[in-house]
Amino acid sequence: GGEVVGYAALAFRNCDHPNDGSGNRAKYLMIYVVGLHERFQGELNPRNVGRSYAQSVFLVMDELARAKAACVGLCLWVREDNPRAIAFYRKCGFEGDAGGATARDEGAPHLTMRKLV
Repeated sequence: GGEVVGYAALAFRNCDHPNDGSGNRAKYLMIYVVGLHERFQGELNPRNVGRSYAQSVFLVMDELARAKAACVGLCLWVREDNPRAIAFYRKCGFEGDAGGATARDEGAPHLTMRKLV
């Protein structure tokens, strides 16, 4: 009954584990796209005390991952030249793969970031 705050495109997927190129695979909730309406960016969520709307969106995704049997975590790609997004994902508990960025999307270097659950 409320306003649309944001959106996400995600799917459970078998990904390299624990890092890119590892040869082992495990089920992750892969976050392909996430966005927040401009009006809610940087704003605290009154229904989730102490968290921003953006953090609340990631909390919902975290809960989805924890509820799925055999899911080991969440995974996303972020452009290496986007320090603001990387800092936000770190604040949400994500860590970058030790191997660093790899070329994706026509050569743009992307860092794989994961959050284990």
